[in-house]
Amino acid sequence: MITVLRWNIKGTQCNEGLLKSKKTIQIADSTGNPFNISYTYYMHALVRQQRDEPEAALEWSEKALTISEDYNLPHNRAWSKILKGWATGVLGARKGMNEIIGLGIKLIKDGIKEENRIGSIISRQIHFALIADVYIRSENIQKAKMLIKEGLLLISKRGEAWGKEELLSLSKKIRTKSSV
Repeated sequence: MITVLRWNIKGTQCNEGLLKSKKTIQIADSTGNPFNISYTYYMHALVRQQRDEPEAALEWSEKALTISEDYNLPHNRAWSKILKGWATGVLGARKGMNEIIGLGIKLIKDGIKEENRIGSIISRQIHFALIADVYIRSENIQKAKMLIKEGLLLISKRGEAWGKEELLSLSKKIRTKSSV
């Protein structure tokens, strides 16, 4: 199942990636295993985030979060909370609603705190990219720059590449906004 999910993330911009992600949901649902189901829902929310579909990302991250809370799945709960925060923050930024943006940022930070409590830092840099994206969309460029810098530093310290592309893309978005 993990192989299918990885392919889905790489193929997020094409419809085939989305279709494979939906097929993966059917497979996970058929197992009846709460971990598989919540993780697959989280990954589908991530596919939707990568496609910049915050409404769908919100729907699937909420489903993943509900299962993760019901079955006490701390990693999935933290990751789902972070994606729910991204979707909430982006939707708030689109509507110019600072209270909703703040709620989204709080959810992301709460998810990161939860990761810290359980000792999970594997996807920290991608989570920095998610919160930086919300800050950019809500015109809080300084905070976004700080998180991008912190995420890139983390990547260089660990020698990991996951999240680097997203962080560099956000950095470019800031430069483009600044030059306009």
